[in-house]
Amino acid sequence: MSDLGAFIPCFVMILSTNLMGAIVFPLIFPLLKGDWFTTKVLPLTFIWGSLSAMVLSRIGIGIYEVAGLILMGASLLETHALNFTGATPVASYNETKKETLTVVPYLIAVYILGVVIYALAVGQVIG
Repeated sequence: MSDLGAFIPCFVMILSTNLMGAIVFPLIFPLLKGDWFTTKVLPLTFIWGSLSAMVLSRIGIGIYEVAGLILMGASLLETHALNFTGATPVASYNETKKETLTVVPYLIAVYILGVVIYALAVGQVIG
Protein backbone atom coordinates (compact mmCIF):
# COMPACT_ATOMS: atom_id res chain seq x y z
CA MET A 1 0.00 0.00 0.00
CA SER A 2 1.38 3.41 -0.90
CA ASP A 3 1.84 6.16 1.67
CA LEU A 4 -1.29 7.95 0.48
CA GLY A 5 -3.23 4.69 0.52
CA ALA A 6 -2.34 4.20 4.19
CA PHE A 7 -3.19 7.82 5.02
CA ILE A 8 -6.75 7.89 3.67
CA PRO A 9 -8.21 5.19 6.00
CA CYS A 10 -6.51 6.88 8.97
CA PHE A 11 -7.97 10.24 7.98
CA VAL A 12 -11.47 8.77 7.56
CA MET A 13 -11.20 7.00 10.93
CA ILE A 14 -10.08 10.15 12.74
CA LEU A 15 -12.74 12.30 11.06
CA SER A 16 -15.56 9.86 11.84
CA THR A 17 -14.36 9.40 15.42
CA ASN A 18 -14.29 13.14 16.00
CA LEU A 19 -17.77 13.58 14.51
CA MET A 20 -19.20 10.78 16.66
CA GLY A 21 -17.45 11.93 19.83
CA ALA A 22 -17.93 15.67 19.48
CA ILE A 23 -21.40 15.84 17.92
CA VAL A 24 -23.34 12.59 18.26
CA PHE A 25 -22.32 11.65 21.83
CA PRO A 26 -23.36 14.98 23.43
CA LEU A 27 -26.68 14.82 21.57
CA ILE A 28 -27.61 11.32 22.73
CA PHE A 29 -25.95 11.58 26.15
CA PRO A 30 -29.22 11.93 28.10
CA LEU A 31 -30.50 8.66 26.60
CA LEU A 32 -27.45 6.58 27.55
CA LYS A 33 -27.29 4.58 30.78
CA GLY A 34 -24.25 4.03 32.97
CA ASP A 35 -22.36 5.50 35.88
CA TRP A 36 -19.23 6.53 34.01
CA PHE A 37 -19.07 8.49 30.77
CA THR A 38 -16.79 5.87 29.25
CA THR A 39 -19.42 3.18 29.87
CA LYS A 40 -22.14 5.45 28.48
CA VAL A 41 -20.24 5.79 25.21
CA LEU A 42 -19.65 2.02 24.78
CA PRO A 43 -22.80 1.42 22.66
CA LEU A 44 -21.83 4.33 20.42
CA THR A 45 -18.28 2.97 20.18
CA PHE A 46 -19.60 -0.46 19.22
CA ILE A 47 -21.87 1.00 16.52
CA TRP A 48 -19.05 3.18 15.17
CA GLY A 49 -16.62 0.24 15.19
CA SER A 50 -19.04 -2.07 13.39
CA LEU A 51 -19.88 0.48 10.70
CA SER A 52 -16.22 1.42 10.25
CA ALA A 53 -15.17 -2.22 9.95
CA MET A 54 -17.84 -2.81 7.30
CA VAL A 55 -16.87 0.26 5.28
CA LEU A 56 -13.11 -0.29 5.54
CA SER A 57 -13.29 -3.98 4.59
CA ARG A 58 -15.57 -3.18 1.64
CA ILE A 59 -12.99 -0.79 0.20
CA GLY A 60 -10.30 -3.45 0.44
CA ILE A 61 -8.50 -2.64 3.69
CA GLY A 62 -6.97 -5.74 5.30
CA ILE A 63 -8.33 -7.26 8.49
CA TYR A 64 -5.28 -6.29 10.59
CA GLU A 65 -5.35 -2.72 9.31
CA VAL A 66 -9.06 -2.54 10.16
CA ALA A 67 -8.38 -3.96 13.64
CA GLY A 68 -5.66 -1.37 14.27
CA LEU A 69 -7.84 1.49 13.07
CA ILE A 70 -10.80 0.32 15.16
CA LEU A 71 -8.66 0.11 18.31
CA MET A 72 -7.25 3.60 17.72
CA GLY A 73 -10.68 5.01 16.93
CA ALA A 74 -12.36 3.41 19.93
CA SER A 75 -9.72 4.93 22.18
CA LEU A 76 -10.26 8.37 20.64
CA LEU A 77 -14.04 8.08 20.94
CA GLU A 78 -13.76 7.15 24.61
CA THR A 79 -11.41 10.11 25.11
CA HIS A 80 -14.08 12.42 23.71
CA ALA A 81 -16.48 11.05 26.31
CA LEU A 82 -13.97 11.77 29.06
CA ASN A 83 -13.51 15.27 27.72
CA PHE A 84 -17.26 15.76 27.91
CA THR A 85 -17.31 14.88 31.64
CA GLY A 86 -15.87 18.23 32.62
CA ALA A 87 -18.40 20.10 30.51
CA THR A 88 -21.53 18.80 32.25
CA PRO A 89 -22.98 19.36 35.70
CA VAL A 90 -23.78 15.64 35.95
CA ALA A 91 -20.43 14.52 37.38
CA SER A 92 -18.63 15.93 40.38
CA TYR A 93 -14.94 16.78 40.36
CA ASN A 94 -14.07 13.69 42.40
CA GLU A 95 -16.05 11.37 40.11
CA THR A 96 -14.41 12.87 37.04
CA LYS A 97 -10.94 12.60 38.56
CA LYS A 98 -11.52 8.97 39.60
CA GLU A 99 -12.82 7.98 36.17
CA THR A 100 -10.01 9.75 34.37
CA LEU A 101 -7.26 8.23 36.51
CA THR A 102 -8.80 4.77 36.15
CA VAL A 103 -9.60 4.75 32.44
CA VAL A 104 -6.85 6.80 30.75
CA PRO A 105 -4.06 4.20 31.17
CA TYR A 106 -6.26 1.62 29.45
CA LEU A 107 -7.12 4.03 26.64
CA ILE A 108 -3.44 4.74 26.09
CA ALA A 109 -2.64 1.02 26.01
CA VAL A 110 -5.45 0.31 23.52
CA TYR A 111 -4.34 3.19 21.30
CA ILE A 112 -0.71 2.03 21.30
CA LEU A 113 -1.84 -1.53 20.51
CA GLY A 114 -3.87 -0.17 17.58
CA VAL A 115 -0.91 1.83 16.28
CA VAL A 116 1.38 -1.21 16.49
CA ILE A 117 -1.10 -3.51 14.73
CA TYR A 118 -1.78 -0.93 12.02
CA ALA A 119 1.92 -0.18 11.49
CA LEU A 120 2.77 -3.88 11.22
CA ALA A 121 -0.11 -4.43 8.78
CA VAL A 122 0.81 -1.44 6.58
CA GLY A 123 4.44 -2.52 6.64
CA GLN A 124 3.24 -5.99 5.57
CA VAL A 125 4.85 -7.67 8.57
CA ILE A 126 1.48 -9.25 9.44
CA GLY A 127 -1.56 -10.01 7.34
